[in-house]
Amino acid sequence: MPKTNPPRRVIYKLRSAFPTEWRGEQSGVEHAGQFVARDHKEWKQLWDAAHSHMYPIPKAPKLPRDKMAIAIFHGQTNENVTIRMTGLQVEPRKTVVEFEADSRPVMVGAQGATASVQREPFLLKFIDRSEKKVEFRQQPASSRPGPLISPRMPPF
Repeated sequence: MPKTNPPRRVIYKLRSAFPTEWRGEQSGVEHAGQFVARDHKEWKQLWDAAHSHMYPIPKAPKLPRDKMAIAIFHGQTNENVTIRMTGLQVEPRKTVVEFEADSRPVMVGAQGATASVQREPFLLKFIDRSEKKVEFRQQPASSRPGPLISPRMPPF
């Protein structure tokens, strides 16, 4: 009987496909603020706050041991706001998280009327764990041309 090789085991790297950032336009958090979660209990509170407009609230992913979470809530607005982390500096006594909140009015209709939809934009992100104090610094938003134009019906 010929000798056969055992089947090869394939190991998938799930870590690279694991999301480390979540953002949205509706959170239910009406006031602006920045927060840090270093343990799973704090992370679940941030996750639940960011998804408080949903029922049922989706289950929070597990916070990796070597990570902590940051949350940036913009507060209530009727503009289209994109929050993104632009930098992370680890200093001897603190970790500095730099972010920007780029806002543009949402225009609708043929005459360019402004839409009045309430939004509560947010950003949740995993960063490397540190026991240092975390400081948030908002950077000026990068310049982007014009308002965001939503799809519209053709004029009649």
